[in-house]
Amino acid sequence: RVLRPSDPATMAAADAAIRRGAPEDAVALLLGAIERRPRDAALWTWLGVAYAANDGGQLSAAAKFAFARAMRLAPNEPGPPFFLGLAAFDGRDVETARAAWAQALS
Repeated sequence: RVLRPSDPATMAAADAAIRRGAPEDAVALLLGAIERRPRDAALWTWLGVAYAANDGGQLSAAAKFAFARAMRLAPNEPGPPFFLGLAAFDGRDVETARAAWAQALS
């Protein structure tokens, strides 16, 4: 299986916002999309990415919550723990990154 969003346009817009240095815009876009599609694990995953970017590259409580929700919604998908691992690694939390990547591989 591949984790696919039900709203790829929002995902693309959020990605563009993060790349242009406006992660707060990405967070707002994703929160709006999640209101309409609260069971979309891909949107929750990308919200975790956006929160981490918005919080200075740190794995904040908001980012952790978003990743945890994604993993509950799609427990067999490698995407949410993989991106959790990237966010943790970017924040220099190597232990969390390793654990998340091990989960993604399993």
